Amino acid sequence: MNTSIFCDKVLNKFGIEETDENYEYIKYGFEIFIINLSKLGIIYSIALITKQFFPTLIVHLSYLFLRHYSFGLHATSSLSCTIISVVLFNILPFFAKGIQSPTLFLVLISLFILISIYLFAPADTENNPICGTDLRKKLKVKATISCLLLLSLVFISSNPMIQTLILLGGIFQTISILPVTYKLLKRRYNNYELFS
Repeated sequence: MNTSIFCDKVLNKFGIEETDENYEYIKYGFEIFIINLSKLGIIYSIALITKQFFPTLIVHLSYLFLRHYSFGLHATSSLSCTIISVVLFNILPFFAKGIQSPTLFLVLISLFILISIYLFAPADTENNPICGTDLRKKLKVKATISCLLLLSLVFISSNPMIQTLILLGGIFQTISILPVTYKLLKRRYNNYELFS
């Protein structure tokens, strides 16, 4: 059963009919929730099977903590999103967790993440332009503060694995907002400008 049919059946059981005014809006939100839940199930099932739950969790939470206000690119399909997520949150942390980085490297990577977030957040997409100067300014401030908080954990922690994994999550999110990433993937950048 595909996601659309499943969502129709669940919504109908809750008394939400296709004739309701907001049906399509509610269904779309529910479909996104189900798709994201299934991706999380795949990512964390792999993490449990490979006994990599903790590394996956640290990278994923670090990524999400920055993404909440800085936004960024999305994959163009659910399948490609799932594949990319498995690579980012299962495969790469497996190899990166044993890396011990010198302090200078930690500082340089942290500065790269912080400067990128400050310069380029929030980054929108064609489907979700972030319009309004005030909103964009607020999101930039919140993204920068979130970044400072996250990076402070890197230097508070004395555990090299945790330091590396936090920075890995930060790098993944930073890459998703860089103009060069949009250009390489042939995606439109600063989509909000079309509405100003």
